Amino acid sequence: MKEYYDLELNQSHFTTNDIQSALYESCTIEDVDLSSKSLDQFRFEDVIFRNCDLSNASITGTAFRNTKFEGCRLMGLFFNECNPVGLRFGFTECLLDFSVFEGLSMPATLFDRCRLVETDLSRCVLKNAILRQCDLLGTIFAQTDLEEADLRSSVNLILDPSRNNVTKAKFGLTSVPGLLEAFGILIDESC
Repeated sequence: MKEYYDLELNQSHFTTNDIQSALYESCTIEDVDLSSKSLDQFRFEDVIFRNCDLSNASITGTAFRNTKFEGCRLMGLFFNECNPVGLRFGFTECLLDFSVFEGLSMPATLFDRCRLVETDLSRCVLKNAILRQCDLLGTIFAQTDLEEADLRSSVNLILDPSRNNVTKAKFGLTSVPGLLEAFGILIDESC
């Protein structure tokens, strides 16, 4: 396995014929299109992905340890297939539509100004997570641990509190209809 340390990498590093499993540590990867590529068994430690496209990439066994994604397209990724050991990442201004995080432990994860349309967060541990100004249209929450999570500024939330742990979670008033939908309670916002 090749190893890369403390580098700033762009598209020229990732030629079509040269994408092989490697360790990237303390690197910044910027403006790279890895969509639909195989990133299986790669290791990313203390890495920042900036303005990259990893949509529909294969990430089976891939390690994301203290990895940050900024302004990235990460649509259709099966994060639940990545290596869970030491898993820790954060997302800022990312598109995560149709991605699957099912069953992952991601306490204190930051999702800042992200779109998670129809993203699967079922059975995830998101204790103390922050979902700041995120679009959660169709996002799946089922048996999700959101204890002390902060979703106050997120929109389009529909979540059944009886099927998820929401102890001390924070929600904004605009989330009330989505929290009550499972109970058939209608909120008239015109009053």
